[in-house]
Amino acid sequence: MEIQRDKRRKIVLIKTLTEYERGWLAGILDSDGHLYFGRPKSKKYKNWRISVEVSNINLQFLEKIREVIGSGSIHPYYSRKKEWLPAYNYKLMARDGIEKLLSQLTLIVKEKQRKLLLEAIQILEGEKTETNKRLFEINEEFRQLNIHKRCISFG
Repeated sequence: MEIQRDKRRKIVLIKTLTEYERGWLAGILDSDGHLYFGRPKSKKYKNWRISVEVSNINLQFLEKIREVIGSGSIHPYYSRKKEWLPAYNYKLMARDGIEKLLSQLTLIVKEKQRKLLLEAIQILEGEKTETNKRLFEINEEFRQLNIHKRCISFG
């Protein structure tokens, strides 16, 4: 297990995954996972946000994901529809942790998002990220890829 620190000085523990764990997590992220990159619309918050998330009604399943990765948080996920079962959301937000996790995986359906997220993290480690043109391009590419969720792309 490797100890890393993110920009906020939070300690992040990310495990070096076995081949079995890499395949298992890749399948989960490709099917039920969400890779997020963007900026809040609020003018108050200007920082770029990055996260890896999985939502599910099975809390034990999400706890196993957190155990295998070695970091992240799980919170109740409140649905707008009352007839839905209670759900939970696993979330990893630390940039260093996301970079370590995604660099160990190869996805199929969301491989473009994985590569874009890793590129964005590298740019965010540099200076003057608020005005970096490539971050805005990555944000737009993410938006387009997520709009077409039902269209599977293998590129």
